[in-house]
This record gives sequence, C-alpha cells and structure tokens, in this order.
Amino acid sequence: MTNSINVRQIRLTDNNGLYSGVKEEEIREFLSGENSNSGINQFNIILPEPTLASIKDKSFYRYPKLTLPRMKVDLLKEKANITITRSKDTADYKIISERYLNSLSDYSWSKLYTTESILEELNNNSNNFTHDCITEFKSLLNAYPDDYWDIKQGWYYNSVYRLTDNLECAYHNYKYIKESDVSTFNEILNSNNLLLDTQLNTIIYEDMHVLTKEEYLNARNMIKSDDKENTALALELLSNCNLNESFDYVALLFYFYHDHLKEARNWNSINVKTLRNTMSDFVANSNASYGYYYNNFLQKLIHHDKLTEFAFKEVARYAFHNVVKRSLGLSDESVFTVNLDAIKINPKYKDKIKSNQDFFITDLEKAVAKF
Repeated sequence: MTNSINVRQIRLTDNNGLYSGVKEEEIREFLSGENSNSGINQFNIILPEPTLASIKDKSFYRYPKLTLPRMKVDLLKEKANITITRSKDTADYKIISERYLNSLSDYSWSKLYTTESILEELNNNSNNFTHDCITEFKSLLNAYPDDYWDIKQGWYYNSVYRLTDNLECAYHNYKYIKESDVSTFNEILNSNNLLLDTQLNTIIYEDMHVLTKEEYLNARNMIKSDDKENTALALELLSNCNLNESFDYVALLFYFYHDHLKEARNWNSINVKTLRNTMSDFVANSNASYGYYYNNFLQKLIHHDKLTEFAFKEVARYAFHNVVKRSLGLSDESVFTVNLDAIKINPKYKDKIKSNQDFFITDLEKAVAKF
C-alpha cells in the first residue's frame, strides 16, 4: 500500500500586475483534508481483525504512543503466550496506534486546489500571466495531474487579479506527513503485519465486566458525593471494566466529572493511569456554559465510533439544564417555554448511533439524575 498523492506547494511571482514566475517550494505527502474521513481509515490502512487463536505464541513489536500499557500486555502474555521483541524485522506482528500515526503528521490551514481546476482557470485568464510563466506553470501541472496544489501568492496593491480568488478549493485545510517522518510512515503503510492497539484491547477486554446502566448511575452518584473514598471506588470500577463495551458510560463520567475524579486517592495508581491514557481524548478544555462543550464530547464519541442513544440523551440533558435554561432564564415564571425533547440529533449523525442495548433512561432516572 502506498499513498501516492502529494501536495505541491508553489509560489507565484507578481510583477506589475502580471504573474511572471512560478516556483515549487515544497512537496508534502497528502494525508487527509477537511470533510474527509477521520480515524484510522484516513491513513489508507486496512487491518485484519485478530483473534486469541491467531495471536497465540506470536511475537510483537510495539510502536510508540500505544493505548496498550504493559499491564494489559501482561494479560495477553497469560492468555496467548505472546512475546515482545525490539526487532521490527523479526516480529510476527507490529502494534500501531492512531495516536502515533497522527504524531507523524502536521496540519495546514491553507486551501488545496486540483490540477483540473487550475488549468481551466489558466486557460480562461491567460492574459494575467506572462508567456513564460503560464507555459512553465502548465507544464508543472500536467506533470502531476493527480496531486493537489497549495498556491502562495503575494498581496500587492498593483495586483488586480489573484488566481485563487476564482478557484473553488478541494479542501479548506489539510493534514500531511512531516518531511522527517515520510520514510517511517511509508514503512508502516507498506507493512502487512500491522495490528491496531485497540484491536488487541478487544481481546484483552473480552473477559472483563461490562458496566450496566445501574452501575453507571451508581458510579456517578459516588463521584458526585465528594467523598474521596467513594470516588476512588468508582474510579477502580471504571479502570477494570470492559472498556470497549462500556465506552460511552466511562467517557461520560471521565469527561463531565474529570475534576472530581482527579481528587481520588488512586488517581496516580498504575491501573488508573492506564485508563487516563486511554481516555485522554475525553479531558474537557472548554466552558460547560457553552454549547461547544457538549457538542465536542459527542463529536469525540463519533470519532471513536462509540456514540450511543444513551450518551446523546445524557448530553442533551446536560446541555438543556446548563446552556438552554440558563441562557433563557427559564423558570416557572418565564414567558419562554422549551422542552428537553426539542433537542434532536442531526439526521446526518443518526447512522452513527449504536443501538444494540437498551439505552433509554426511565422517568424515575430523569427525576433523580441531575447534573
């Protein structure tokens, strides 16, 4: 597998209102652009689903930045007799993480344009270019028809025409592989023995306890009690559950009650550090009085493919009480009236909801479960 599409960064020279020169400045390996798929698929990597039998007695090489700590690996050693090696070349499998792949990339706010759109614009506005410039520019474009173009041009007062003003961009911004990491990335991309760390977590978690809705509600009450001992017990429950099957419950508690959890006496224990590392995406960094705080959480769940009906309803309830009601000053005496049921999921995200469990909250739970 190879990623053959590049971003070619070029600079146009403006001379007395005419483009007189074109120079290629940098070639970047394109990874993804705004509105493209997120997650592991953006790297064009298709990974097999491992089973306990398929990894039995096999050797593994660990890439950096895994959500697969040594304590979890020890469980795999017991269950499947696996070994860890420092040799990538001799390992049966190489464990990779999305976090590590992301660390090999960088982000640009520039717009990208296709070869076809630029050529069309050049043909329509050739009078804004010198003959040598447009000839060289077209030659460069035709040499790389499938690549994207990041066009740099100066802001000069005597410029009455700007090429990009008339172009429709393919992407508003984009990710690319850092030049220093291209060889590492391509080595990974061309491997045929990769496994994702979260796939191995599935095997590790399969014998662990799946949280119930009742346990989630009890854990939340324990965390909110401000009793550090209760909080520690709740944190231990989260650290030892089947995270794959309990992800929405754990993420809700970790995101919305992070400040409470940090006060637990076992916050720095090995077990909890493992959970903290795995749930690092769910540390809130915005104000709970604003809608972004709640939308951001749901977007993160979607990114991890863990959005559930229960999670959406919980977050909608939080947002209703902390944003809608407070912003409008809703009370029994208010002229306005807004019902919680007015908050609906955007239809474009309906197919992202996991509905294989009973996630409906009862009327009694609605009455007692106040954020």
